[in-house]
Amino acid sequence: MVGGSALWGEPGGSVQLEILAGRVQVLKAGQAQWTEAGAKDTLAIGDRIRTSNKAKARVTMPDNSTIEVGPSSIFLVDFMEQGEYRFKLNLGTMRAWVKKLLSRRFSVITPTAVCAVRGTEFMVDVDQEGISKVSLLEGLLAVSDLKGNEMTLYPGDAVEVTRDAIKTTDEGQQSSLQQQQDLKALAQREVSADMSKEEVMSAAAEELKLAEYQLGKVMVDVFGKRVRLEEYVFKPQADQMKFVVLNEREERFDYFFYLGTFNQALPNDIGQAILQLGGGLTQPDYYLTAFTSYRSNTMDNMTEAASGGHLVDVGPAGSNEVTEIFDANANKAVTLAVSDHFYKTFFDSYALSLNGVNKIWLDTSGLSISGAGAFQGRIQSLAHEDVSWQYAGGSVSPVVLGPSFYKGDMRYTVRDNFADGTFLSYDIYLIDDQGELLKSSDFAGQTSGGGLKEKMLNWNYQEVITATEFGGRKIDLVVDPKIFIQMGQTNAN
Repeated sequence: MVGGSALWGEPGGSVQLEILAGRVQVLKAGQAQWTEAGAKDTLAIGDRIRTSNKAKARVTMPDNSTIEVGPSSIFLVDFMEQGEYRFKLNLGTMRAWVKKLLSRRFSVITPTAVCAVRGTEFMVDVDQEGISKVSLLEGLLAVSDLKGNEMTLYPGDAVEVTRDAIKTTDEGQQSSLQQQQDLKALAQREVSADMSKEEVMSAAAEELKLAEYQLGKVMVDVFGKRVRLEEYVFKPQADQMKFVVLNEREERFDYFFYLGTFNQALPNDIGQAILQLGGGLTQPDYYLTAFTSYRSNTMDNMTEAASGGHLVDVGPAGSNEVTEIFDANANKAVTLAVSDHFYKTFFDSYALSLNGVNKIWLDTSGLSISGAGAFQGRIQSLAHEDVSWQYAGGSVSPVVLGPSFYKGDMRYTVRDNFADGTFLSYDIYLIDDQGELLKSSDFAGQTSGGGLKEKMLNWNYQEVITATEFGGRKIDLVVDPKIFIQMGQTNAN
């Protein structure tokens, strides 16, 4: 029998069993006799527990996710690996609190239902006939029956799953499963531009089934508003990565997505490709050929779209425009040798638009295509890019304010004033989960470099975008960058 820590590949990675009340017994995999559980015990794949009519037990996973098994229950550890938890509840009740800061899948199987967890708190009750009652308290939960019918639960939803159908618990009526399926057929199946809140939530429920990394929580923003935050990353196609952020407040809904297309199929670990996007001394295996980013409050939007991505050597051995780089590992600036290369991705086409009106874009029509393979493109140097930028009205005057202006608060304002009399402004706040602004003093003198970047990844970023085109409205997004830590990008740019 393989122990839990070996499965997880990390110290302390076993699943722990704790008796909360009453009599709890364990049937170890491969054994025929039930034994009394210790006050604290360890469970491995194939182990079962059963509780008496007045007993309760808690199962704790390495990330501190917990399952509380109720009285008169039979519970099985079905499968555990670094990317997946799977448990079975054959009889009785359980309640789960699932940590969402994980790049893994979590499911609970009953005799009639499969619960694919994208939420943080839910309950399951299985009776003697195998009928399963599922209630969701927080997050999202996909519930399917033995015939493959599926519905997504939102907080407050509850269903009953028999061997024949999924029913709502409200007066025992048949669930609106067919209505959901009809709506899905009409709605777009991916989070995209110009969607309503309902369309985004429906599409996100579909995309979350493919999520390789996800994060969710409830927090308070810098204005004291409660925000339900959901983030996830998945691969729509073999060579694409999509990052989605959903922000739901009582009075508004904002969302963001970034879709990047790479030069080749991505590895199983997307983080390996993400780490190469900032450029490097060696030619990267993965680089972007196109991307789209989209921010919206469901009324206004800011869109960035780029294509024609290719590599350019801007180091001393190339165009000699970059002679010094920051080494995040060493946390210091490094001067490049004459023979050094430095490869970065450039795009021949780029445009930033507000409600469909271009504000900043590249015009490379005056440049000839040169280079070969990964290096083929119009822009072949920083100088080429500099002369290709275009702005609304012909020019732009940027204004940048930072913590020194805001009396030590970790707040930044970037405002672009265009020559046509319009503006685009970003207000960026670094806040904790209670909405408190960080102070520059919180960073203990780390004002630049990898140490600062890594420390900043432990907080939330709130970005408030205003513009002439928005008519007094705003796009207000909170992002938790911890998801990039999951992907190995602790030195994200």
